Amino acid sequence: MNSNQAQSKEENERKKKARAALLAFLRHLRKACKVMEAVDTWQDYMQELEALLQHYQGAIPASHLQRLRNAMQLTSPTRAGIGKACKSLQWELEQTIDILPAASHLAAALVGGLVVVAIAIGALVIYLERTAVEVVVINNGCSPIMAAGVPFDLPGLHLPGQPIPSGGRGIARVPRMTVDIDATQQGRVTVTILGFSVPVQIGQRATDVRLDGLPILGQRTSLRLGTRRQHELVVSCR
Repeated sequence: MNSNQAQSKEENERKKKARAALLAFLRHLRKACKVMEAVDTWQDYMQELEALLQHYQGAIPASHLQRLRNAMQLTSPTRAGIGKACKSLQWELEQTIDILPAASHLAAALVGGLVVVAIAIGALVIYLERTAVEVVVINNGCSPIMAAGVPFDLPGLHLPGQPIPSGGRGIARVPRMTVDIDATQQGRVTVTILGFSVPVQIGQRATDVRLDGLPILGQRTSLRLGTRRQHELVVSCR
C-alpha cells in the first residue's frame, strides 16, 4: 500500500467515525427533544455537537458543516421554537450522516457504544458546570473560614481558594442539586454533595450559622440548591 492509499484509508476511517459519532448524537437528541423546554438545555446539547463538529471537521464536508451550524441557531426561545429547531437539526444531521461511509456492523456497534457513553458523560459535566449556583460565604467576626478540598475535581464544584478572613466573604460554586448540611459538630459545618463530604472549618467561637437567613447551627439540614441562583451562608462569632 502506497502513501496515497494509506492516507485515503485513514480519511475513510475518520469519516466512518464521524458518521458513528453523529448518529449516536442524533439518537440522543431525538430522545431529549421529546421533553426539552429550556433554552439552557438546548445550548448544552449544541455545545456537545459543536465539539463533535470541530473534532471531525476534516471528515465532514464544509457545506454540511455550515448547514448544521445554521440549524443549531435557536431563532425563538420558546418551547415551540425549540421544537422547530429540533426538527430542523435532526433533518440536517440525517442528511450529513447519509453522505458519510458506514462502518462494519461490529465496528459501528463498538464505536457507537463508546460515543454514546462519552456523550452522556460530557452532557453531565456540561450540565453540572452550566447550572452550578453560587453560595456566598460571609465571615461575621470569626477566625478565618476554610473549606477543605476534595481529592479530585468534581464538575460544578469550585471552592474559595483562600481562607475567608473576619469581615470578608468568599464565593463557592456548587452543583444545582440537593446538598446535606451537618452543623451539629462544634467548630465546623460539613456539606455533602454527590456523595462527597466537604468540611468547612468555622472556628470554635461560632455562635450562629444562617443559610439564606435560616438558623442551621446544631442542626442537620437538606437544601435543594436549584430553587435560586445564589445562596448566602453567614457565620457569626461573639
